[in-house]
This record gives sequence, structure tokens and C-alpha cells, in this order.
Amino acid sequence: MKKERRRAWRFPREMSSITRLTSALLLGLFCMSFQGNLFSQQVKVSLDARQKTLNEVLQELGRQTGLNFLYNHEMARERGRVNVQATDKALGELLAEFLPTIGLEHVYMDNGVVIREKTALQQQQHAARGKV
Repeated sequence: MKKERRRAWRFPREMSSITRLTSALLLGLFCMSFQGNLFSQQVKVSLDARQKTLNEVLQELGRQTGLNFLYNHEMARERGRVNVQATDKALGELLAEFLPTIGLEHVYMDNGVVIREKTALQQQQHAARGKV
């Protein structure tokens, strides 16, 4: 009598190659998403906006970078007119120095930038200094 030998369960060869291919593709997509996010912060913009609305400034930045800007249009309207001047400046750097002056901040998400109001806690952290 021959004993029946039990084999441990394994992926079939075809399944193993499919699994490897899928894993490699997912890893590649994951890495590309970080690369895209880093690229969006490094892209250079040139802008000369004097007495323009925030809507107009963000539309121009979107046109130059190809990024989508997500923001509340009513909030942007309340900010009034702004002055922004930059020549070959990184988008992240421009937004970091321009938005806080009008009480806003930015966050990168996928293929876009979210513009939002600073929270009260963040606004209180700036201490006023000087003599009275």
C-alpha cells in the first residue's frame, strides 16, 4: 500500500507570477504618487499680480502648474485684493510666504492643493513683540 503524501498548499506557478506582477505595479504606483507630490511642490512659477483677487491668483497658479486648487470661493472673496510677485519661485515656497499673510494655509493632496483658513490655535502661536 502506497501512502498518500500530503503537500503543503502553495500558489500555483501562474498565480505566483501574477501576484509578483501585481505587487510590483502597486509599489510602482505608490512611489509615483510621492514623486508627483514632491514635483508639485518644486514646480517653478512666475507671477506678477497687483491688486488681483485671490480667485484670479489661484486660477493663474493652476494654469501654470496644472494643479487643481480647492478652496471656498466665498472665503477667497472675503480676502479682497492681494499683491503677489514672484519670478521662478517654487510653488510651495510662494504659497508658504503668501498665504499666511492673509490668514490661510495650504496642504498638498494628490494632484491638487487645498487652501483653508488657519485654525485659531495656529494663529495664536505668533507672539507680538515690541515696545508700547
